[in-house]
Amino acid sequence: TGNRKKELSWQHLFSFTAPHIKPYLPGKDLLYADSKMFRFNGGYTYLTIKFFWHARSPQTSYGRLRSSGAIRFYLADKKSVTLYNNQESNWVLNKETRVYEMQALFLLHPRQIKLLRNEPVLKAVVYWERGFEEYPIYPITTFMDQLGCLE
Repeated sequence: TGNRKKELSWQHLFSFTAPHIKPYLPGKDLLYADSKMFRFNGGYTYLTIKFFWHARSPQTSYGRLRSSGAIRFYLADKKSVTLYNNQESNWVLNKETRVYEMQALFLLHPRQIKLLRNEPVLKAVVYWERGFEEYPIYPITTFMDQLGCLE
């Protein structure tokens, strides 16, 4: 098609394990997420987030991330950026690793890019099918770094 794409490598976004579950998952997190960005010529920039679940039945606990399902990022300047999933995302068991995986895709608007490029992200709220949860982001400059690499 002639469309050139610049794609970055996966970077850690967040991890979460409730304190009462930690003894059952030594050295692992119950849920963790990696992210990467890519940009097509013409300016379309996307964020992909891959979620990993180290237990049974994420569909029962969280459900899927629906098409237009939201994730909200809270920035250090007290502003927030809400992104909407471009497609329905379901949990799939990776038979080799025995870990459930789900991938979500978000198109970034130029105003969202400007906010994410200029401010560290402190936390994310994922609006799952069965509710929502808040996760602290480490490292907080992940999106700033990724967007800088796409320039």
